[in-house]
Amino acid sequence: MGRSAALWWRLPDIDIRRAFMPEVRGKKRAPCINVCMHKVSSAEIHDATWREHAITVASPAMAVVDIARWHGLTEAVEMGDLLVRAGKTTADEIRACAALRGKANNQNLAVEAAGLINNRSESIRESDVKVALHKAGFTGFVQQAEIVSTLGLFLGRVDFFFPDYSVAVEYDGKGKTNGEFGVRPDVALNSERYREKLLLDEGVRIVRVTAEMWQDNEWIASLARIMQANQGNVFPASQWRPASIRIAN
Repeated sequence: MGRSAALWWRLPDIDIRRAFMPEVRGKKRAPCINVCMHKVSSAEIHDATWREHAITVASPAMAVVDIARWHGLTEAVEMGDLLVRAGKTTADEIRACAALRGKANNQNLAVEAAGLINNRSESIRESDVKVALHKAGFTGFVQQAEIVSTLGLFLGRVDFFFPDYSVAVEYDGKGKTNGEFGVRPDVALNSERYREKLLLDEGVRIVRVTAEMWQDNEWIASLARIMQANQGNVFPASQWRPASIRIAN
């Protein structure tokens, strides 16, 4: 159930930085040490095999629903984005599973999470930024948008785009300019600066969020100020489009 089921569906990918107590279905008063028991219905429980052992596991969608209920919106969106991007489930399936938990505690968080989950987050931290935008009351953004020039030349893809304000939010992970993607740090930095200049020349204001500052409310305040200044500055519909995202098979 919950975190344990989500981990099973993500195998062989395991984030060893995040330890948790195994979550299983059963009576909470059952004498199990170091196991978190949850009394839930049998809805969306499936038979599976693990190393020739028969097991039962919650569906990917139900795992996300229960993570939302037990651990909050942010963790649910993180895991939901990962599972949807991996082709394990969809936002519609998560929404349907949330309905099956209609009378359960915190079911509303699962519904809220389903409205944010998609296949467009390229990292867990990008999912966190999306949740932060949502919690701060920002709406109308498109995750992963491609921007083109007035001549139709591709300028770049931004993480979050507010077309009604011509404002973009970019999450800069530590690896982007530190050689993580096989590009020398100086080359990556110069490329990023050039891309930003092209976007600025087309009238797109950019708010950058780094790995160190993403929990700091200052970038939220900066975004609010820029959007206030850019009210009415709608970006031409002919110069942007949602990026095409591939779902893993």
